[in-house]
Amino acid sequence: DSLDDLGLSRNHIKISNNTNKSLQFPINCIRMRNLDLSYNQIEYLYENIFRNLARLEFLNLNYNPLILIEASVFINQARFEILLIKNNHIESLDFLIGTSLKSRFRTLSFSEGKLGNLIGLKNLPDLETLYLNKHFLTLINGSLFESYSKLETLSLNKNQISHLEKNNFLGLNSLITLSLADNKIESIEENTFYHTPKLEILW
Repeated sequence: DSLDDLGLSRNHIKISNNTNKSLQFPINCIRMRNLDLSYNQIEYLYENIFRNLARLEFLNLNYNPLILIEASVFINQARFEILLIKNNHIESLDFLIGTSLKSRFRTLSFSEGKLGNLIGLKNLPDLETLYLNKHFLTLINGSLFESYSKLETLSLNKNQISHLEKNNFLGLNSLITLSLADNKIESIEENTFYHTPKLEILW
């Protein structure tokens, strides 16, 4: 028999830089859709770990002391929809670059970390919900969201953003909710929200 759902929260699971990099879930987990690894001691995710989980749709990694996620770790997850990584030590979103181009990635919650920039986001055109709260972001990189036409909710609370430029939200034609609370915004260029015709909630 194969598992569809597996909850391993609060199990003292530890994956560090001393762990065998070939570590992976066994082949009998091939049908697994939902995996909860929250509240463990996972520091590193190596490229092979989810290789046999081709049907994975939901992954919860909240409250792990994550330091590194290798760029190709999600390359086999064509059905991936929801990724939760709250409270971590990761400084880059480069791991998303290796996400399957066939992925149905819809929700990314990546809050309470050490991000200094948003490079790495350009590979998620089906994203609908994005939480990037409580990092060290100082700006939105140009027209970063240009290919995010399906994004409906964007939250950038508790960062260090000081300026909003007119092209920052270019492409966000479906955006309904935008949260920028607890930043350090000093200036907003004219027509900054021109490209968000469906925007209803701004706070």
